[in-house]
Amino acid sequence: MVKSLTLRKKIEGKMGNEKTKLILCIIIGMIILIYCISFAVEFTVPTSPNDITYGDIDYDGDWDISIPSTIYYAPDTISILINNGYGNFNMAYIAKDNMHFLECVRIDDDDFPDFVTKIGGENYQFVYYKNNGDGSFGEAINIHTTLSDHQERMVISDLNNDEDYDIIYFHDVPDNYWGIIDNDGYGNFTDIYYCDSIARPIPAPGDFNNDSLNDIFVNGTPDVVYINEGNYQFQMNIIEPLIWLHSTYACDINNDNYQDIVGLLHRYMYGLPCELYLLYNYGYYTFTDRDTLEFPCGTLIVDIADYNNDNYPDLTYQISTWENPGGDHNIYVCLNNQDGTFSEPISYYIGFAFHGFKVCSADFDGNNYNDLAITKYKIDDVYYGVRILFNDGNGNFLDEPQVAVDNYELGITNYELTNYSNPFKSNTTISFSLAKNVKNVGLNIYNIKGKLVRKLLNNRIMYSGNHFIQWDGKDNKGKEVSSNVYIYRLRIGDKSISKKMLLVR
Repeated sequence: MVKSLTLRKKIEGKMGNEKTKLILCIIIGMIILIYCISFAVEFTVPTSPNDITYGDIDYDGDWDISIPSTIYYAPDTISILINNGYGNFNMAYIAKDNMHFLECVRIDDDDFPDFVTKIGGENYQFVYYKNNGDGSFGEAINIHTTLSDHQERMVISDLNNDEDYDIIYFHDVPDNYWGIIDNDGYGNFTDIYYCDSIARPIPAPGDFNNDSLNDIFVNGTPDVVYINEGNYQFQMNIIEPLIWLHSTYACDINNDNYQDIVGLLHRYMYGLPCELYLLYNYGYYTFTDRDTLEFPCGTLIVDIADYNNDNYPDLTYQISTWENPGGDHNIYVCLNNQDGTFSEPISYYIGFAFHGFKVCSADFDGNNYNDLAITKYKIDDVYYGVRILFNDGNGNFLDEPQVAVDNYELGITNYELTNYSNPFKSNTTISFSLAKNVKNVGLNIYNIKGKLVRKLLNNRIMYSGNHFIQWDGKDNKGKEVSSNVYIYRLRIGDKSISKKMLLVR
């Protein structure tokens, strides 16, 4: 009996040890899994990141991510996440001076996007770093030098419709002004326009009269739309006045093909609500209606884009109050209800924000939906982070790339979609095959940001067999679009499939 009890204890002890080992293995496996998942969507960057932007740095047809960091004890650094096209990134670092903001756009006459930023020193200067096309960037080239303090900012926009990015600069109090610097397409810049402002100007470029020239809305009391008449000649039009806003955006908020104005009144004390102003453009910069929506105290808009591909801009915000200037560690996504309101927010925990998050949106995993890239938050006392949230196609954001979802899982089995040639210079033929007669067939072209460029088929009845549809590289107005990556989406009923193509003029 004693031997039996001793043997049982030995067996139970051995089983207990095996169970402990199994539990330890499971825990270790979970840690490894969490680490792998986190590594795929979160990266560390140097201290004090101050912006985030995207651009096709290596010109391979997908969006890369760049984050500038101002470092006080070491050289400033721009961190670059090179995308493999499926939402997986390799990190690179280049030592370059920077301040406040970073833009990744094509400045000179090659195909590679350059870096535009601002540097300090004896004089604060707007500069660009030329992309050499081999992963390196040249020395700083002056765009504009000013004796002002660091409060001068910039907005990038093509104002003379020559497909080269120009610069709108503006200055905070006490000197209120804004102006335009022309880019000749070869990286040479000229001060071309200057305008004093009664209050702090917040320029928002957009085509408000549908003439294919970007106009400029300036919230600066009075609020003015400067209609672009070409050759940097502007007609000033005072519109319904707003109070001073924290930020302004030009976007087609109600999907009627006219650029509207979205502005935020930011309140950060005493629990007062913030107000989002929606100024509806009913054609030719006639803003005849306005909605005012309340948002929580401390709301700051950090991104506006179409997250669920319904052609209605959605928004992302954070909350930053007097008591908590860094924010509450979350971003909030609200979808456009298509009726002048937004859905209840969905929150995503990010981390401790360093004076607020910086966010940009683009399709990073190749499934044609805008994802979110977020930075300016601390991982610990030493490291800061950049995190990518991937869109599932319905405006919900997940930690893993969504490109792996097979089209057959969406119930799309009756047709194949391709185009030839790809890349193409002036026209391409989109082909698909239908196994049976179907109705409500649509075929549209979108730019990489999800904006509709051209409708090729709209709710058509089509018969079984092979179909060939040609696109001539023009938008709905008959204007040739510029070299870039475009999305063609075939829709049958409520199912759709999309693919990329590259236009190279």
